[in-house]
Amino acid sequence: VKVSSTSSSTQRGAFLWFGGGDEKNDEQSDKDSSSDSAIMANLDSVSKIMDSMASFKASQRIGERTGAALQDLQNTLVEGTAAEGKVKITLNGQQVPVGVQIDE
Repeated sequence: VKVSSTSSSTQRGAFLWFGGGDEKNDEQSDKDSSSDSAIMANLDSVSKIMDSMASFKASQRIGERTGAALQDLQNTLVEGTAAEGKVKITLNGQQVPVGVQIDE
């Protein structure tokens, strides 16, 4: 019975199929995957910054519109009457009294 051993190149080839390999190639592969991870992390960070900038701009637009709406309400006058029209109160749109009239 003759027993033969496989050559080291065949063993190395089989080893590469299952994720093994030369230490030099493994180190380079680790550097590449680490570099790819860093790039993806940076892209994710940039994406989050851009999203928060867009949210901030949207918040500014909403704030501007809210300010304009409050100004319009302040210029709007509403009159309420009571006691068969003898008491009249005038309020602005922000519910601040601007006038009271009482008839006797």
